[in-house]
Amino acid sequence: MELQSLALREMSKHDPQRESSNRGAGCDHEGNAAVSKLDFVAAAFDHANLASELEFLAVAFGLANTGLLIRKSVLNFPFGIAMVTLYAAIFFETRLYSEALLQVFFFCVQVFGWWKWQRAIEEEGEVIVEWSSPRVMIRCIALTAILSLLLGWVMATFTNAAAPYPDATVAAASVVAQFLLSYRRIENWIYWIAIDVLSIILYVWRGLNLTAGLYIVLLIMSVIGLGAWLSSRRAIRV
Repeated sequence: MELQSLALREMSKHDPQRESSNRGAGCDHEGNAAVSKLDFVAAAFDHANLASELEFLAVAFGLANTGLLIRKSVLNFPFGIAMVTLYAAIFFETRLYSEALLQVFFFCVQVFGWWKWQRAIEEEGEVIVEWSSPRVMIRCIALTAILSLLLGWVMATFTNAAAPYPDATVAAASVVAQFLLSYRRIENWIYWIAIDVLSIILYVWRGLNLTAGLYIVLLIMSVIGLGAWLSSRRAIRV
């Protein structure tokens, strides 16, 4: 049996047809592997292009939203609604779950703010901005701290969030800032300035460079917005 096996092995070494068949099978396997890799790369490329396109649109809507907000235009809200809808998908894909969930909340608050501003225009003839009382701001700061710690713990414990506590801080501060904005309080800009700084750091770390660039612009616009609303308030008092 051993000699028979040895003879068969020797015959197979010198059998051109068998060797050709083996080579063909190897080539087919390598070819299939190459095709699979190309398909994977193509799918990843298409996915990256789609994500970039969504991010670009979100950036455009965000700039329009903030520009109209500085001018105290109620038309800022439709652009804000479009922006948060796109970012909900983007943040979920990049595992910034607090931010993704925050966009759902923002969608509701944007609708609420739109309604509040429209009522103010109907009752007062324009959008009048005001300062919050010290008591209200103490509550806002305390609420921000509590929400940051609570949401950060939840994300760190129950999800694979990339940056649970910084992400949660941005989310919590944004919740408070959005309510301040809906009630036309000047302090909302101070909140947004702090949020923008932290967001720039967070998004650069997560590779969302275009969004980080947006937040640099938003930081500048927030400073401008604070100045514009302060001027508006002084003009009313005079």
